[in-house]
Amino acid sequence: MTQALLALVAGLANYKEEGVALWPDIYACEDREWLTRENPGTDIISLGTGPIGEKTALEALKICGPLATGGWAIFLLPGEDGCSYGVFRARTTPLAATPEEMIDEEGTEAPTVIHLKNLAESCVEISGSRGNCCCVYLSATRDEVPSPKIPTESLARAITKDVPDSERDSVYRFVYRALARALADCHGTLAVVLPKRRRVIPKKLSDATLFEQPLSLACLVSEYKGQKNDETMARLEAAACLIQGTLQSDGIVMFRSNATLVGYRAFLSQSSPRAAKARNNTEGGARRRAFNTLQGLLDSGDVNAAFFRSQDGETLFKGE
Repeated sequence: MTQALLALVAGLANYKEEGVALWPDIYACEDREWLTRENPGTDIISLGTGPIGEKTALEALKICGPLATGGWAIFLLPGEDGCSYGVFRARTTPLAATPEEMIDEEGTEAPTVIHLKNLAESCVEISGSRGNCCCVYLSATRDEVPSPKIPTESLARAITKDVPDSERDSVYRFVYRALARALADCHGTLAVVLPKRRRVIPKKLSDATLFEQPLSLACLVSEYKGQKNDETMARLEAAACLIQGTLQSDGIVMFRSNATLVGYRAFLSQSSPRAAKARNNTEGGARRRAFNTLQGLLDSGDVNAAFFRSQDGETLFKGE
């Protein structure tokens, strides 16, 4: 199975079909029942079998990869007679536990499961049910660079910091998933988290497109948990799509720390010539220089956190 996993890492690093980048989750598991343990009724579609090894693994990726979107994932089930593969519905409702989360929650109680996921261009995360996790970079990126997953988790925590304790876990789960899905398919972005009580947009970020009524993600999650009907599910999924759209736009996306989406396409106002010169001397592109400039807003308390994602997948977070 080792050669199969190595082939999948290489295949996932820059995986495309018909020129379109795809980001499938892959689970290699010896226990078929584990795939449906937390989500009874989950659909499992078997698509092929073959000898355990590189050829079958790459065949599974080729055949199943285009289907592994919108809550579907690829499974590999190695056994004595070879390896079967296909797709299964990894998430049945917006807040249901995903297999990835089940691995983290069950820890050593879970059967042997290996999860592979492309976190950014040329960056594949391998995690297992024994608590081990590592990122493999098939690029010039150094191995000691933190996983892109860590800054994304920090951003989700900053966005949900001031959500009531009773709701925070559910809202965090929704926000993190929405961010991760959006970042997998964007070409770089910037985001900030404003303090909950700050109703006035910082002057340096005033050149922005604001929602007339800020979108409360916490309220949408609460409504869904209380009613769990088609309407509340659709509103929650629509909010995730809005988050994805804002993160794929130019400029800076603005959240508040009570899980509210405030606006997007915010651009830093012109500063003094001296500050501009210092910013231009900073290494990196325009987005990276803007991220460094946001440090001043962090120091003044105008924002709680700042987040940066480059086109090549470098991901940084500053703040609480």
